[in-house]
Formats: sequence, C-alpha cells, structure tokens
Amino acid sequence: MPDALVTFRRTVQGPPPALRRLLGDTVSAGLPAGVSPYPLLRVPAEATLVHEGGEARTVYLVQAGHFKTVRNGEDGYEQVLDFIGSDGLLGCDGLADGHYASGAVALVESWALALPAAELQRLCQQSAAV
Repeated sequence: MPDALVTFRRTVQGPPPALRRLLGDTVSAGLPAGVSPYPLLRVPAEATLVHEGGEARTVYLVQAGHFKTVRNGEDGYEQVLDFIGSDGLLGCDGLADGHYASGAVALVESWALALPAAELQRLCQQSAAV
C-alpha cells in the first residue's frame, strides 16, 4: 500500500451500511457496539490503492470518493476499465488466482474499507447473501 495511506479504526453504529448490505449481519457478531472490524483507509487523489499484478490479500469496499480501475497494455499505455464509486468493490479480480488483474487509482480523495481476502472467503461460506 502507498505510504500516503492513513489507517484508523472507524467508529460507527455497527458496520457501515454498504458492508452490512454486502455481508449481512455476520460482521456484527461478537463486536463491541460502534466498532467496525475492518480498517478504513484514506486514499489521496491520484494514489494507487491496488497494483496490477500485486498479491491479492485484500478486497476494498469504497465508502466515499471515486476510483478508476486500469490495466497497462503491452504498448505501455494505461487502459481505463471502469469507474468505481461508493459501495463499489475493488480487488475482487484477484481472488481467483491470488493476483490483481487490474489496478485501482483514486480520482479524488477517497475512503475504502480493507477487507482481508481470507476473511471475505470465510464470510462467503457463512452468509448466503454474499
């Protein structure tokens, strides 16, 4: 992750709504009231959150801001694949083979929850909603 990222624990009434919709109530079990189990990252504008080809250990749930997903072509040019905003997921393309197939760059200052890939797989097994 870039050095410019700032991590802290998010204090809310349970998990953020986007995460709750995605994962159901499995993330709330056993947590103190008002604490999210996942770190919230501040990503400055133009910072890279996900590096193409990097080891896929984390999936990111965008809480605020916007990202572009990109892939570098053989000719060296960056190809924009998609634009992801609030409640969007980044890094899912790396779950199958363990490496991110594309990168993600913040277009503006953005915020994203970092969900470990192993934790996402565990939650998928527990919740039919995922």
